Amino acid sequence: MAETHDQTLREILDQQRDFSNLTTESEESIDHMTETISFTTHMLGSINLKLNELRTSSETVSRHSDFLLSLNNSMTDVQTDAASLRAQQEELASRLGCPLEWLNYRDKCYFFSKDLHSFDDAKTTCDSLSASLLVINDKEEQKWLRKQVQGKGYFWIGLTDKEEENVWRWLDGTQPAFTMWKPGQPDNWGHGHDISGEDCAGLVHEALWNDFFCEDLISYICEKEPERCE
Repeated sequence: MAETHDQTLREILDQQRDFSNLTTESEESIDHMTETISFTTHMLGSINLKLNELRTSSETVSRHSDFLLSLNNSMTDVQTDAASLRAQQEELASRLGCPLEWLNYRDKCYFFSKDLHSFDDAKTTCDSLSASLLVINDKEEQKWLRKQVQGKGYFWIGLTDKEEENVWRWLDGTQPAFTMWKPGQPDNWGHGHDISGEDCAGLVHEALWNDFFCEDLISYICEKEPERCE
């Protein structure tokens, strides 16, 4: 009888131990599942964050695309306006009688060269354009010229004392009624040159007049009367 009781007691204890082990395993399994759920939730949060960032980036790209499209349309409009403006300039130049790339001022046409010539070559080039090297007549014309040549280098004008030293004459033989020499000029400087001194005039900074060696290479200004359309 006692043995039966002991056997029953052992079985009960074994069942309690098995139940305790099962409970522990279940708790561990639940903890693991909880960790897995927490990790999965965290990953889903990260994925949602990335999706939001991608959505924001997509919206930004879309806005930039709209901006670029608008900018392209604006550039097209500007090009159209520029073409229209050029056509108007050509029409106006035609009415004023000055060729393209010539400027009209007080009923005369002026050409400001970008290439460099000696004085004689500049004169020849102006002659070939049915024009002459520039003659400056008064202070108003001088002021206008200063605006045109500012920061663009030196320019020949049609003034020389080749024929008679220190007697400056325009190429048409007349003497200037107006002058705007740079202070200390003309000085006929000849240091280091075997040829005669500086016998040809040009415009320097602020369009002031300066004497140069006629062989120097600088830009030049041609002028002529407008061509009138009948």
